[in-house]
Amino acid sequence: MTGLIDRLEKAEFVTRVRHATDRRRVLIHLNDARARADIAPLYGPLLGTWRRALSAYTVEELTLITDFLARVEEGFDQALGPQEG
Repeated sequence: MTGLIDRLEKAEFVTRVRHATDRRRVLIHLNDARARADIAPLYGPLLGTWRRALSAYTVEELTLITDFLARVEEGFDQALGPQEG
């Protein structure tokens, strides 16, 4: 993970910021301007696809899907235990 963050930082996509009260923690901040200029165009075409897919569902169905995904995530978190980072 450190290598990936090193490369992102070198390319100015992110910056590392020490946590204000816990010096063991380092927060990773996205460079919004760089992301909008270089990353957003890659995902732009996907947004239309995602919007079309989402428009096929009712609000109730989307709520159910969201609840399901949250429960799956919680199950993974419980099964895997605490993760660093």
